[in-house]
Amino acid sequence: MISDPRDILLFVIAFLNIVLGFLVLIRKRRSWVNIFFSLLAFSIVLWSIGLSCFRNATDFDSAILWARLYYLAAAIIAYSFLMFGLMFPYAKIKFRWWKHILILIPFIASCILVFTKYHVEAIFIQPWGKDVILGWGYVAYTMYMVMYMGAAFVSMWKKGRESVGIRKMQIRYVLLGTLIATIGGSIFNLFYPLVGNYQFIWLGPLFTFLLVVFIAYAIIRYRLMNIRLILSRIMRYIFTFATTFVIVDITLYFFGAFELNLTNTKSVVISSLFAVFIIILHDPLQRFFGKITANIFFRGSSDYQKLLQEIGHIIVEEVSQDGLVSSVSKNLRDQLKVQHAHIWILDEEKGVFTVRNSNLPKIGTNSPLVSLLEHSRDSLVTEEVELAQNQVPDKKEYIRLDALVKELRRCNIALARRVMLDGKLIAISTLGPKRSKDIFDEELIKIFDVIAPQIATALSRTKLYDEAQQFTVKLKKEVDEATSDLLKANVRLKQLDQSKSEFLSIAAHQLRTPITGIKGYISMFLEGDFGKISDPQRIELEKIYRSSDRLTRLIDVFLNVSRIETGRLDLKKENFSLVGIIEEVVGDLGQQAKKKNLEITVQKPDKEMLEVCADKDKIHDVVMNLIDNSIKYTEKGWVNIRVSRSKSLVTLEVKDSGIGIDPNEIVKLFQKFSRSEAVTRIHTGGSGLGLFIAKKIIEAHGGRIWAESEGKDKGSMFTFT
Repeated sequence: MISDPRDILLFVIAFLNIVLGFLVLIRKRRSWVNIFFSLLAFSIVLWSIGLSCFRNATDFDSAILWARLYYLAAAIIAYSFLMFGLMFPYAKIKFRWWKHILILIPFIASCILVFTKYHVEAIFIQPWGKDVILGWGYVAYTMYMVMYMGAAFVSMWKKGRESVGIRKMQIRYVLLGTLIATIGGSIFNLFYPLVGNYQFIWLGPLFTFLLVVFIAYAIIRYRLMNIRLILSRIMRYIFTFATTFVIVDITLYFFGAFELNLTNTKSVVISSLFAVFIIILHDPLQRFFGKITANIFFRGSSDYQKLLQEIGHIIVEEVSQDGLVSSVSKNLRDQLKVQHAHIWILDEEKGVFTVRNSNLPKIGTNSPLVSLLEHSRDSLVTEEVELAQNQVPDKKEYIRLDALVKELRRCNIALARRVMLDGKLIAISTLGPKRSKDIFDEELIKIFDVIAPQIATALSRTKLYDEAQQFTVKLKKEVDEATSDLLKANVRLKQLDQSKSEFLSIAAHQLRTPITGIKGYISMFLEGDFGKISDPQRIELEKIYRSSDRLTRLIDVFLNVSRIETGRLDLKKENFSLVGIIEEVVGDLGQQAKKKNLEITVQKPDKEMLEVCADKDKIHDVVMNLIDNSIKYTEKGWVNIRVSRSKSLVTLEVKDSGIGIDPNEIVKLFQKFSRSEAVTRIHTGGSGLGLFIAKKIIEAHGGRIWAESEGKDKGSMFTFT
């Protein structure tokens, strides 16, 4: 019976290493990385047990045999660690046969040397225990150990510098754990014996406990060798066994069984049987009670048929893309019992996939996830990608998968499926981890694959609706903006027009005073107030007078325009004879008509015409403008003025045989500064304001004015009522 604490520690170390080696080996038996690591762990087991047996050997022959066995185990440790260091972390590394032979030759030589007298010469008993006399072969053995272990560390250190991401962390923890174990083992089991100190040889294997700790942490934290699931289950069974054992043993103790001795053999056996029985029944009972609580808690199975029906209804009913995405995501999340479900829509302008109305990270169109989904018809499971990552044959592929895993983890995606339309990736449908922490089964993945094409069609349809809505909103916004701009422009134009009118009014008033003075003085010269003038002087003064008169009329025109636009066109109505006004105007313009040999006729009503009530001066201006235009633009023929009346209206027509008017230009005649093309060619000096003012004056009296013409050279007729 082993009772020395040092031997117990050695057996505990052996147990931990055999568990670790077994876990690594059963994960992937054909992987050379796993095989050599397991060989390393089993060699540590042989090393630890060999040391314990050496310490407890009762005869010299047995002690020498166990000493040689643990030295053999140490030689295997160096060889397996070198092979592991050269291959780790990649699953496959091609080794040339001659390189492997070069590695094997020193290893085989060291193993053979261990069983000769040149390595272990003799054993002596000291007060502290057994002491070994080592020969010259031990020096060669030490050189072999240092070279192989050093080469392994150099290889792993280089790979650690070149690696990235999770792989870098895996190498770091493996390197740190093996380095601590190697330093401790080398000091107490390699160098101390070399200088003749064999007293602390049992300490070497204890440092491999840190190796187990670091490797276990790398397995759990960084998925080293993909045995996290296996390790977690074994640890769960170990803790279940230990807990059940202690509870049963203490229960039996309190009930007085087995003579109140917790270490009684029967107590240990019964407690162990109970613990094993609980472990065996644990999983079946868990599944049984899981089914009972399926309808109460979220761990129940999903109704995929119901899911497909509800997704179908959503696709048919939803018309907006936001509503579709929100409803489908919520349904997937609730029915599949996952932490979240999202649909990442392509934003072509920004070149990213986004989840609308959320703060989730964006996925670029050049990202590893998008690149893979564009060429893969299958759903992407994050756990499967992580497993594949640790089995890739080269560094380049590992880096590519590492970038993909990082992106999946960044977006918290457990399952991703592409959504294609017309050969183009338009969206990515994703699920988060299951709330029950279970893996995604094949049936769920198939259902997810079935839903994706339906989502693609629905996204295309709802996109058209959203575009129509967006266009409507955009159009309304643009119309509102244009309306606002027009209103502002209109206000500004009114302000400018007002300023212009005020300027015209001021300018006209300022010009009228000196012009009136000029006309007065010229009139006095013509009448002889300043003495007799010669005929040539009279002719020139008459020209000046006529020009001043035209300028006065033009100023009056501008004043009228200004008054009309500023709303200051005051009417001073009085009773007068319209026929009288016509005769007065014809008399004033008679000389002008006579020069062109035009016949002017005035048709009066048959009955005596009553007086009209209007602004005499302004009506005079209108009549003057119409008759004057007819005379100006009639080269030969006649001008006829006709006055008629009805019960409540008086009508004046001015008709001529002049150049006529293009029917397309008649509409523009009464606009400000508007003149017909034919008129412009004949008479270039007009202002284009006469008819505009006439129209405003007639309308101010509640009347109407218009023009008629059959076309070019067919005369025209202007009428107002």
